[in-house]
Amino acid sequence: MIINLLSLKMGFSMRKSLTRVVLTWACLCVQMISIDNVHATASPDDLIKPYVAANLLYDNNVLRLPKGKPFPEGKSSKGDFVKTVNAGVEMDWRPSRQQVIIKADVNHSWFQNFDSLDYLGWNVLAEWNWKIGSDLEGTFGYSNTQRLNEYDQINELTSNESNFSVYRANIAYLFHPQGRIAINYFRTEDEFEEGSRKSSNLTEDNAELNLEYLSPTGSSLGVRILATVGDYPNRQYSGRVDELDNGFLRMEYGMTYRWVWSEKTRIYGRVGYAQQDFDHQSFKNFGDVTAQLNIDWAVTEQTGILFSAWREIRQVDDKNESFSLSQGVKITPSWQVTPKFKMYSDLSFEQKDYEVSSNKGNQRKDNLWSIGYNLAYEPFHNIIFDLMLGYENKGSNERFKSYESLSTGLNMQVVF
Repeated sequence: MIINLLSLKMGFSMRKSLTRVVLTWACLCVQMISIDNVHATASPDDLIKPYVAANLLYDNNVLRLPKGKPFPEGKSSKGDFVKTVNAGVEMDWRPSRQQVIIKADVNHSWFQNFDSLDYLGWNVLAEWNWKIGSDLEGTFGYSNTQRLNEYDQINELTSNESNFSVYRANIAYLFHPQGRIAINYFRTEDEFEEGSRKSSNLTEDNAELNLEYLSPTGSSLGVRILATVGDYPNRQYSGRVDELDNGFLRMEYGMTYRWVWSEKTRIYGRVGYAQQDFDHQSFKNFGDVTAQLNIDWAVTEQTGILFSAWREIRQVDDKNESFSLSQGVKITPSWQVTPKFKMYSDLSFEQKDYEVSSNKGNQRKDNLWSIGYNLAYEPFHNIIFDLMLGYENKGSNERFKSYESLSTGLNMQVVF
């Protein structure tokens, strides 16, 4: 499959063929599962949960404007009050050993100061987790999100709305009580609506192979290969050195691990090497070690701590860079104070090195500190209030890229 994926560099000619393969697999699985589920009596109508929510947010620097940069024309403040209302429905249907998940949410946000940013958004998801026998399982899924992206990269008053879609299919086979192989395909499409942002439109086709050893204690150790073909459909490369490329191939090789240290502690993540080659600008090709580490510790029945560290290649939406090498750490403690009150917070530090894909001679580096605090109150089983406080501080060696922001918000959700 990875070899087939590479041929997508020549016009994505495999897309239709892959779609036919996926549909054929889906039809075959439906026929086989229908036999397995002849006695299933669960009704999806019993598992549908509609909800409504409202949110009020104040952010003192919505556009992440740096100190010294003038306000947008006609504006006298960097801050704004944002009101959001949303309504949605969720369904989790489990006939026999299968699972069908449907989620749909519509939201509308109004900005008091930057009213040109008002937008209507949504989130939809459809997912079928299928299983045949005791050794063969997989997933077919689709999601689509209309969203307003963060302004930490562009720092100016312009529409930053995009539509993000994910198509995915995977299959896993337990060929031995302690051995499993999995093949995963997923396609992502990120499309911006505003004209000046369309150059950041990105489509990625990904094929992934995982081979795992499964320990009787619940731990695992595996080998992972991921191939990613990226295409920027609205970038026309003319051969200039200072242009951003319009396509790339990224190969990632590594190991995955999951260690059940105790009943209260899980350690999991991956380590490997990533090599990214651009379609035209080979002088920008780069490779580096990548890794993820997560430690999930249930300190007591009421308290827990999640620690995360990473070193990986990430996409950025900037006029001069497309990717960065991101290194960071994050700690998230939580405390279930009472059955109705829960407190949780997170403290993180991230360093971004843009040298890997910059079209400029300098070596830009950003350091971002952030801290967040949440207090959740659930007076009834179907009503939740959530109070939020957040602070960000970004420093950069490039002019007009440093900023500070402080935000607070209150959210209420009612599930019917």
